[in-house]
Order: sequence, then C-alpha cells, then structure tokens
Amino acid sequence: GSASCSRPEGARRASMRALALLALAAGASVASAVAFSMDHAVSTIYDRSPKLRLRGDWGAVDEHTIHLKFYPNLIEDKNYLLTKQDDNVLVLKLLLGHRWAELANSPPPVSLMLTSVKMDGVNDGDELLQAPMQVASIIPTPDIKSSTNIIYMTATSILTINGTGFDATTKNVKLLFDPPRIKELDYDVARVKSGQIALALRPGQVWRDEPGPLYVRGIDTGGGVIKVGGDDGVLVAEVQADLDAHGVSVDDNPTNLIYQDMPDLVINGEGFNPDASKNKLRFANGLLGAGVNFTVTAASSNMLRLKLSAGSVWRKKNKNLPGNLVLLAVDSGAGYVAVGPTNAKKGRTVARVYARPTVSSSTENLYRTHSHKLHIFGRGFPTDHAIDIEFDPPLVRGVDYDLTVVSDSELEVELRDGRAWRPDSGPLRVMAVTTIGALGRIPLGTGVHVADIVDDVESDETGGISVTPTQQKVYQSALHETITIQGRGFKTGMKLTLDPPITAGTDYDMEVMGDAIKLTLRAGRSWRSEPGALYVKSVAVGGQTHSFANGGGIRVATVLQDPVVTPGDSTLHESQSKALVIRGQGFTDGMSTTLKLTPTPGTSYKISLVLEDTIRVLLQEAETWLPSYMTVEEGDRVPVRVTGVDTGAGLVQLAGEGVVVGYVVPDREGVVCDDSCEFAFDSVCDDQTSVMDENWGWGFDDDYGGYYDDYYYQKGYYDDYYLDDKYAVSACLPGTDCTDCGGVDAIDAEPEETCANSCAYARDGICDDPRGGNYCSLGTDCQDCGPVGESNFTYFEDDGWWDDDDQEWDMTDDDLFKTQADGYEAHRHRRDTPPPPPPGAGVVFLTVLQGMVYTVGAVIAVVGAWFGYRWYKGYSIPFLAVFSPDNQLEMESGALPTRHAITPDVVRT
Repeated sequence: GSASCSRPEGARRASMRALALLALAAGASVASAVAFSMDHAVSTIYDRSPKLRLRGDWGAVDEHTIHLKFYPNLIEDKNYLLTKQDDNVLVLKLLLGHRWAELANSPPPVSLMLTSVKMDGVNDGDELLQAPMQVASIIPTPDIKSSTNIIYMTATSILTINGTGFDATTKNVKLLFDPPRIKELDYDVARVKSGQIALALRPGQVWRDEPGPLYVRGIDTGGGVIKVGGDDGVLVAEVQADLDAHGVSVDDNPTNLIYQDMPDLVINGEGFNPDASKNKLRFANGLLGAGVNFTVTAASSNMLRLKLSAGSVWRKKNKNLPGNLVLLAVDSGAGYVAVGPTNAKKGRTVARVYARPTVSSSTENLYRTHSHKLHIFGRGFPTDHAIDIEFDPPLVRGVDYDLTVVSDSELEVELRDGRAWRPDSGPLRVMAVTTIGALGRIPLGTGVHVADIVDDVESDETGGISVTPTQQKVYQSALHETITIQGRGFKTGMKLTLDPPITAGTDYDMEVMGDAIKLTLRAGRSWRSEPGALYVKSVAVGGQTHSFANGGGIRVATVLQDPVVTPGDSTLHESQSKALVIRGQGFTDGMSTTLKLTPTPGTSYKISLVLEDTIRVLLQEAETWLPSYMTVEEGDRVPVRVTGVDTGAGLVQLAGEGVVVGYVVPDREGVVCDDSCEFAFDSVCDDQTSVMDENWGWGFDDDYGGYYDDYYYQKGYYDDYYLDDKYAVSACLPGTDCTDCGGVDAIDAEPEETCANSCAYARDGICDDPRGGNYCSLGTDCQDCGPVGESNFTYFEDDGWWDDDDQEWDMTDDDLFKTQADGYEAHRHRRDTPPPPPPGAGVVFLTVLQGMVYTVGAVIAVVGAWFGYRWYKGYSIPFLAVFSPDNQLEMESGALPTRHAITPDVVRT
C-alpha cells in the first residue's frame, strides 16, 4: 500500500493478498464426498480473548478427531485447546501466555484465516474446507492505567485516561464507569490516540454526582466489553467538589460592541476574584493575559476590567470582522472553569468586535437636489449594525437620506424625496463616523471631503421643465402598473428618455396631467430587466432635447424584483415541525417582507430569516400549522400555500389558490422534536446527529463561519493567536436541536443510503453499520453487511455465548454493565432533568456537620429504644435506681451511724 494508506485499509489489503495465496495453495477445488459448511461470520476478538467459537456442521464426531489449521499459524494443545460445545459449535480456548496473533509487527486488525479442516474417518481424512476463510479479526487487548489525578465535578472539562491496546485507528471506545456515566449524555470521547483517551464533559453534566473516586470497570474497543482491574476496576481520577472559586459564571453580552483596538473591555459575571492579578482568562481566539495581549486591571466579585496591551487588538483579522469575542474559561484562583459549552468552542460572548472604520476622500460632483446617490469609500463598514455618519453641513439619516452598506469598503447614501445635499453649493464633508453607537464615535478632525455639491440645472435651461426626484417603489411588472412623475412645466407631446431605456408606446403609455406625468406599464412588459433605480435622463419638447443633472438623470422610481415563490413539498407535522423554509426569488429583508399562508393563521407563525432566495418561517410556541377547526387524518395531508407576498412595494397576490410550499401531516406518535438546545433555530445542527466528518468534526459552526474541530476557521477562532487543542464535541446533547438537524422525519428515519461503501471501515470483512459494529450509518458498509434489508452476514446474538467465560475477563452479566450498555437512548429522560449544582467546599462542610448531627441523634434513639425495651419487659434499668422513691426511702430508714461518747482524751477519725 502507499504511504497514505490507513492502517485498517493496509491490513485489509494484506489479508486479501494472504487469502489469494492460500487459495492457490489449496488448489482450484476440493472433491468431497461429505457435505460440510461453516458460517461465514467474522468475529472481532482481542488477541488475548479467552475463546474463539467456530460455527459449522461438525456433526457427532469426537473433538479429538478434528484437525484445524490457521494462518497465522496456531497449534492445538500448544496455543489452544479444542472442545465441542455441541454438533454445531467448536470452542477454541486460548492457553495461558499465548495470543491469537502477534500484533507487534502487523497493524491491527489482523485477519485470522482458517486454512484447513480435516476429521479422522470422514471423507478418508481428506480436506473438508472448500477454500480458506476468515474466521476472526484480531485487535489488541485494551487495558487502563491507574491514575490518582484530581479532577473537579464540573470545573474539569477534559479527563485523560491512559492505557494500552488502542490508538487513532480504534473505531470506537466504550467505557464502563463506576459510578455509571453515560456516553453522549455525561461525556463524549473527544479524541483517541496511541495509549490515550480524552473524554470531554458535556455541558451541564458532572463527573460524579458527589465527590469520590472514579473507576473504569470495563472497556470495549471492538472485541466486546472486558473487565479491567479485577472486580474493583481501575481508578482513573479522584473527583473533588468544585471549590468556591469554581463558582464562576460569565454573562453573555453580544450587544457589547467594541472596536478591535479599544483599550478597555468590561466583563460581567459572578465569582471573580477581587484580586485582579488572580484572575486568568482563556479566550477562544487565544488572547494572552499578563500583559502579553491584555491585563486585568480591576476586579470585583461580579466584574473584570481588561486593558489592551500596546500593539495588540481584541481580534486581528479585519476580513473576519465583525466577530464575537468568546470567553471559554476563567481561573479565579482554583483552576480554569468552563463558562459555556467550551468543548464545542461556543463559550460566552463578552463583546462583538468591529474593525475601526475609515473614510476616504472624493471629489465627486453632485447636484444639490437632482443627484440622488453618493458613494462613500473606506474600510470597516459592517452589514449587521447601523452606521452613523456626521456630515457638514448636517444631514439626518432617515430624514434627509437613507444609507446602504454595499460592502465593507463602500457605502451608498441615497437622498430622500424633497431633500437636498446642502442648502447651497459647496463641499460635503464627513466629520465623524461610528459603527457601534455613540460610545464608538470617531472624530475625523477637520472632516473628510466626500463630494462637491453644485447648484441644480435651472428649469430655464431645460425648456422650463423640471422633474422632482422620487423613490417610489414598484415591482418590475407585478402589482404596480403605473409610475407618477412629479415636476413643473410638463407639456402635451413631450417625450421622455428613461434609463434603463424603455419606449413609450411599446413598453408603457404616457399621460400628461398638469404637473404630473402618469406612466402606465403595458401587459407583458417590465420597468427594468434587473432591479434598481429608474431615471429620467432627458426630455424632448418643441424640437429641442434637454438633459437633466448634466446627463446623469433624475431618479423617479426604485424598481424591486418581482417576488417569486417556488413550489415545495416539505412535510410539516401538525405541531411537531417547527420550521418551514420557503424558496423563491426577489425577497428583500426581514423588515420589508410579509407573507400570507393558508390555512395557517397569521398569528401562528413568524418570519425568522429572509435572504434573497429564502424565507424561513417558525411556528409560534403552542401553535399548530392548521387552524383549530381543522384536523388531518392518518394517511392524509393538507397543503400549505403561500397566497401573497410583500417585499416592500405592496402585497402581491399569487395566481389561483397560491403556491403549495408544504403539506401538513399528523404528528408522529411517541416522537418529540426537542429544540431545547441553547443554539436551536439557527439553521445549523448543533447536537451531533449530523454526520461527524473525519476532517471537519461536527459540521459547520453558525456563529463563526467555520467548522467544529477545524484548525483554520474561515471566520472564527483560529484566525488570531493559537490553534485548537482538537478536543471538540457538539455544542448540545443528541436530539436537542431537532429542527436544525432535520426535523421530525429525521428521527429514526430510513437511511438515505441502501448500499454504499462510504463507511471509513468499509470492505474490511466486518459489518460496521448498525446491523454489526454500529460504527457507521446504516447502508454505508454494503460490501461487508449487504444492502439494507438484504443482509448477507451472520450476527451472533446468543445471550449465553460468553456465559462460561472467565469472570475476570467478561462482565456482560454485571449490573453496572447493563446500566451503561443501555446507552444514551435509555437515559434520554435525564436531558430534561439537569443534575443539581455541584457542592462547593462550604456545602461539603455543612454536609459533614449535618451527618455528625444525624449520627448523634441515631445513637440517642438506639439507647432510648433499649431503655424502653427493658422497661416494657420489667427489667431493671441501669443508672436509674438512684432515682427510685423506694430506694430513697430505704436509704432514709436504714441503720444510723454508730454514736460514740465524746471524751477529751480520745481522738477518733
């Protein structure tokens, strides 16, 4: 194989070459008087798995009369013992200290080939096997190394487990923890490389429900779950309660707009260290603190103030701006704490960073009222936020002009009807500009000269005719059939020259009505072939032609593209489907666009996104696609039609009953389309139910224009200071971003592929789709599994298949195994019941104190119960006799002390 061949592919080719050689050695065919066959199942086993089973027609012969040969070579009674389980199953037991294959010099998996089957007294002892066949795929036996590393319940985002028997070619890794942790719910396997597995904690989950040791009891790398570390397992971490300093949270603040070189940045949240020097921050773009890129200059428990270092910027590449500044983790004295779904590189947005805008000078000449557009060039003009420009003389946006961002280096300023660039002729200057609001105002000194304003051409120079600039909006041909031109001095018989050129009597009819001209579009004609402005360039009257605005023309209308809706067949489940995508042309923006759907009531939906060719409609909370008086029966469907659309020039009623864009069908019973993901309805699948590409991870990232797990985000994290650590997982739990990941019908949907070999492990002799190893999507390992619905392989499903194995090896009957083997689907309910917040150090102290109180109380209760029992049985109660009245009386009536005569010559004591 070539140097670029993967290890599994190289092993497969080596196995095929070995098979061909063995087939030649065995001869073209073997004549046999006895019908003998074997199942063509290929077991994946570890090199030290205790047993290998072979299914075939072994019959009633004694096991000692059966003789097998293998490649690589295995010798009976030296490498293994052979026993018969029944007439259909042989059991090969590996002898202590031996392996099924030596893997040191052969990249796994290694194919174990059965090359010969002979039985004494059967077929004269001749060969029974028609051709060599693969009976097993051998992979290394995995093991886990013990570790006493301390991790925190939620503050530690990555747990690294070291061991042997796995590397980057390992298809899948399953770990059995004690206490149980569920893959895809509590954690994801972020990376497997030689001798190391990196686990990423999922957002909102914990490594343990309470502090204590975390053990791995079993591991499966493809050959089944095996025990590690005996019955107790292998300690992989000591989980401690999050410290008080781990209780850090950061406020999402995408409305905090800053320029990339602004010196100060304020971050709000909770749990910061009041000592500014004790706070460390980890940004998604790799900004470094301690004076490298910034310094934390002031701090309180809920605020950090950052100072940008000289020569640094918050984000470097202008072409990627505006962009979010994302904070991933904060260390306030006890180690870094994730402040968002860090392993998906989402984090918390603490600011939106803009390039500092600049304005270039220009000497363009504009007529005071007749010129309607001014183009301003420069840099740093964003499309996602309003730009404010201060002119001299002053002009007010929305009153005197409208502004459109053409690109990040060009602005189009359009004069409104009845307004002027200046009260008189003279220069027009830009005195200040801001793209982030008043706090970002950038003064431009004495101003930047952007145009010379000249007086309009007087009507006496145009035959006494003047045209008033207007920006009335019309569609190319739909709805609006007339354009009214206002002005003075219009005369019957005058002719207009329009730009783009259209001809009176062919494209339109013209009628002069005093100080107005009415243009009526003819059937089948359009005002413009492309959307844009319509100008009156000149007028011909009395045998003379007069140009307007020195030939530049005067705008009399803005022509919008005719809106067109394309038919669609989207399936909308009555209440479960949350989004409808409508395709077409001529759509403008969310502010100007409205739709009329039928039979869906207008109060049941909202427009969430408008692009030139797409409108995205979202169903309102607790609403359905059908009105309350309508239902849809099983097997039926109700069409949803667009009957009207308005993109800014009025509502266009679509022909007939409208355009069908989807069909409403009944809800799917027992199916929930969960959109609880923090990033739901952003048109990007964030819950890993999309295919994880080998190079691009969990797909395109909506916020940053790149891919999860991509070293070089096109508009994201890695354009600045450092590369990714590659520990990437999806931002949300599986199944929580339903609408963005395909909707209701993508849940347990039929596979798109029925016979493809796009699986990364295709053609390796082992079925790797869900019918086998479940490493690839259904239908993508066709050569090994067969087409969907026509499987051509045997899959062992015997509950007792391993029941007699050494319990030090197998653990399939362990309750711990059963709990975690159920997998994510069996624990979906935990998604909606997040774990309680982990205890801090103070909580742990109170818990211990509470336990001491309970212990003392329990002791008192037991002693009290013992006293009660003795009292009930009539027994004496120790220690209480002194309180008995009878005993007191007896003491008082007892013998008195002996009295002695008092004499002066005797001393007594």
